[in-house]
Amino acid sequence: LPIFQVRECGPLFLPGAQKPKLIEVSPDGLLECGHNAIDEDSCPCLGIFDDHEGLVLEVKCPVEKPKNKLRHVYDVPFRHLFQMHAQMEAVGAQKAWYICHTPQRTILIEVKKNDALWRDLMALIEEMYGNPNSKTFKKTRPRKTRTMKFSGTKKNPVQSELQRYRLECCTLLAERSE
Repeated sequence: LPIFQVRECGPLFLPGAQKPKLIEVSPDGLLECGHNAIDEDSCPCLGIFDDHEGLVLEVKCPVEKPKNKLRHVYDVPFRHLFQMHAQMEAVGAQKAWYICHTPQRTILIEVKKNDALWRDLMALIEEMYGNPNSKTFKKTRPRKTRTMKFSGTKKNPVQSELQRYRLECCTLLAERSE
C-alpha cells in the first residue's frame, strides 16, 4: 500500500523579470512518497507520483454565505487554479490535489499543471504587476496577484482557455458525504 507523508513548505517566491519576488505562494503542504524504496520502479506510490515528485496540497473549507448556496463544490474555482499553478511552479510539481471540505461533503480533485496556461498567466501577471510602467507596479505587494480580475475580452488569452483547461486537467478522485 502507498504510504504518504505531508511536508510543510512555508512561503515561497516566484521571480519576475523586473521584481525578484513577484509572486508569493504558500501551499498547504507537499504530499510525498513515504517509502524509502531503493528501487523506485517497485514503489507502490509510482502510479500516484510522476517520477517520485511531490504533489501540492491545497485545502479549502468554504463557508456558505446567507444568500448564496456553496458553489464550486465539484469544480476548482479559477482563482484557485491560478494559485495552484503558481504553487506547482514554485515547488517543481506537475500535479496538485485540491481538497474542498464543507459540512455536507469532502472532495478530492487532482489538478494537472498546464505549462502553456502557466506561461500565458505569468505573462499577464508580469504585464499587470511586474512592469515598472504599469499603474500597479509599486503599490501592489506580490501576493495580491491572486485577486486580479480577468475580463472576458478577446485580448485575454488566458480567459478563453480556462473552461477547457478545467475540464481537461481537473479530475474528481474521491468524495465523502457527511
